[in-house]
Amino acid sequence: MKGVRLFLSLVVLTFLTACGEDEGPTKIHFDRDSCELCRMIISDPKYTAQIQGPEGRKHKFDDIGNAIHWLKAMPFADDETIKIWVADYEASTRENVVWLDARKAYYQGGKMSPMDFNFGAYPAKGADMVDFVGMRTAVYAKGNTYWCDPAAYGYTKEVDGK
Repeated sequence: MKGVRLFLSLVVLTFLTACGEDEGPTKIHFDRDSCELCRMIISDPKYTAQIQGPEGRKHKFDDIGNAIHWLKAMPFADDETIKIWVADYEASTRENVVWLDARKAYYQGGKMSPMDFNFGAYPAKGADMVDFVGMRTAVYAKGNTYWCDPAAYGYTKEVDGK
């Protein structure tokens, strides 16, 4: 009987622990995890982003611009309940990413981000910053960058010699 109780306790504990993982973004394994859109390795903690789809799966990105373009192509793109997180540009390190709700964050352009969308996210509004809608509008206007869609910029295997 003690064995059954112990087993059931472990099952319940495992279930409760697993449920807690869905509450926020998942851990990024830098230099191992890859971006959902471009498949490049995620290496810079200041620009990472995550989106939790309706099925509960968390998708990792190396740049908020990639997250925005990926989400735009999804059937649930207009669902405001989809969770989007972005790393706090100033506070995030490889050891500790500080996550912000991307829809509530403010964005400053002029950075040098991995996929050339060049936005850093902040928890509070500062000079020359835009909100989520402003950042998303700028990302849409820029389109996919060379890094994610070389063909859009005229680069082909023949041109590159690869």
